[in-house]
Amino acid sequence: PVALLTDDALMVQVIQPDDETERDRETLRLTIEKQQLEIDKLRLEADYWKRKYDDRIALELLRSIGVEQTRERIGF
Repeated sequence: PVALLTDDALMVQVIQPDDETERDRETLRLTIEKQQLEIDKLRLEADYWKRKYDDRIALELLRSIGVEQTRERIGF
């Protein structure tokens, strides 16, 4: 608790945001929104390339298994 011991009048002023502050706030909101969209886009792109990489590894693994089976059939 705080006690203010004075006979002077106190004034409380609530400052309303001006147009410039509102514009700045809106600009920041739009910037954040744009950055979030860019992050989402990069996530999707990373997921796409990860799937392509995983698919490539799976194909190479299947190919090497096929080559090994062919070699076994031939007698190597």
